[in-house]
Amino acid sequence: MLERPLGAGATSAVWLARDGERRVALKLGRGKAQRPRFAEECARLSWVGSDSLVGVIDAGLVRDGLRLPDGGSVEAGSPFLLLDYVEGDALDSVRPADAGRGLALALVVARDVGRALADLHAAGLAHGDVKPANIVVASDAAGAPARACLVDFGLSTEGTEILPRGGTRRYLAPELAEAAGDARCRDLWAFGRVLAELLAPDLCEVERIQPEHVRALPGELGQRVAALLSPTPAARPQADWLERHARLLSGSLESETEALERRWRAVRRSYLSTRREEILALSKVERPEIRVGGEPRAWLEPALGLGRAVAELGSDGPSVPHGELGELTPYGRSRWLVTLVGPAAAAWPDGNFTSDEELARRLLAAVREREPESLVFADLVGAGARKTAPLAEADLVELALLLEGGALDAQLFDEGERRVESGAASKAFALSLARALSRRGHTGRSLAVLERSATPEAEAEAAELLRRIGDAAAAEERARRVLAGEPPEPARARAVATLGRLSLDRGDIEGALALLEAEPDSAPVLETRALATVARAEPKLALELAERGASLAVGDDARARIQAVRGYVAHAT
Repeated sequence: MLERPLGAGATSAVWLARDGERRVALKLGRGKAQRPRFAEECARLSWVGSDSLVGVIDAGLVRDGLRLPDGGSVEAGSPFLLLDYVEGDALDSVRPADAGRGLALALVVARDVGRALADLHAAGLAHGDVKPANIVVASDAAGAPARACLVDFGLSTEGTEILPRGGTRRYLAPELAEAAGDARCRDLWAFGRVLAELLAPDLCEVERIQPEHVRALPGELGQRVAALLSPTPAARPQADWLERHARLLSGSLESETEALERRWRAVRRSYLSTRREEILALSKVERPEIRVGGEPRAWLEPALGLGRAVAELGSDGPSVPHGELGELTPYGRSRWLVTLVGPAAAAWPDGNFTSDEELARRLLAAVREREPESLVFADLVGAGARKTAPLAEADLVELALLLEGGALDAQLFDEGERRVESGAASKAFALSLARALSRRGHTGRSLAVLERSATPEAEAEAAELLRRIGDAAAAEERARRVLAGEPPEPARARAVATLGRLSLDRGDIEGALALLEAEPDSAPVLETRALATVARAEPKLALELAERGASLAVGDDARARIQAVRGYVAHAT
């Protein structure tokens, strides 16, 4: 039974309806032409499984023409989605006019929409239209903001899409002019803009946010939102980073039960994402058969049901009489682990797991103790239980040793950031933490730590990091700023080497060599000279320079870089 309209657009209308005793949102397409769009939206929502996003209950086609209570109509064959109904009001209708009241709302939005985007991006997807009108806020009995939910996936895309399918101009990221970044990076910038407008309501009247606006964002949350508004797509931290900080700032810490449920959902999501194409293919089969057991079967069955709805929306129904979905291959299980844990899992040995059910059981047990990205192979094969150190009680030396030892524990990174932000960490520790975050792929977080450190060494490290992610202008500015002072020798060497690499990136081999010619030997300088020399077709001299650089390298990062250069030069010799 339809109760009242919730919203309408050019391609669809959404109604509040009742399905038995529960209230649901019924999204109705405007004609048969919307079937492909609805099929894509249903498919994407089906894989995520986040309690911070609306869930799909059912999908299909309107069998007979439907007369609406407002006098409108829906033609037969039009698509529909039956979604969870989210109680509350759109953010743009409850946004306060003053920054003081906006902070409480911003913390709720940062926490809940941050989690929604983290889950969505982990599934390889992007929302594509993050803006206040697509964020629903529910209040508690006292009228205070209690929960926020991200809605409307009509413009959602694969996370790797370079160009958007649409969007609202003021929330479109600045890199669109250069077709840089991807859809997930654009989500993060739009998210940052939404939060910036809550912290500084005057920005609602500004069409394009400028650097001075970003620098003026107030408070601790403002400093973190500023990172999302970086003009360099790869420098934006992941959404879960902001979610965790919002929880700390607001005191709404995740309970053990909530954390465990989130990790379990991550295991399920990674499995379904790995098998997405197989599920969609099986959805077109008349008599599909699932030949796996345990939890993976329990995950696949509802996904296949929604997959059949997607197939109905996007085509004329099943086209193959019989098909089955069996166990993942060893390569498929490796992809599952990489999706869940991160690139580090690609180097894990084959665990000889007998079935998807066994691996799922081991993963679900392992994430009881730690975050998925903190898992190591030993956690799955029972090679001795790892003790989780009480990091909050560890002294700085213990934390530094863990970082230098290659530990990649998510809680270690969080605790390290907390020490840096509170001023309890040394500059050397901040530099070590930034390098560890960079190794893990957390470029935005690494840059944020380096910003707080503000030493010549940190500036030089930031310059090189910016060069690697493609922001040549910012990298050159940072490197020259280091050299304008009287930096310690390691910082000077790193900054000069970065300028040399920027010259090489522009194809100016001779300029790079001239810049480095008078510099004393150091690992960064010799590394860059070796690359320039091999580009000038002098491989023997390049190999000699790389060997000398290897003997001067200090620290795992420096040694890894110079070893990579040695390998490249040796291959060219």
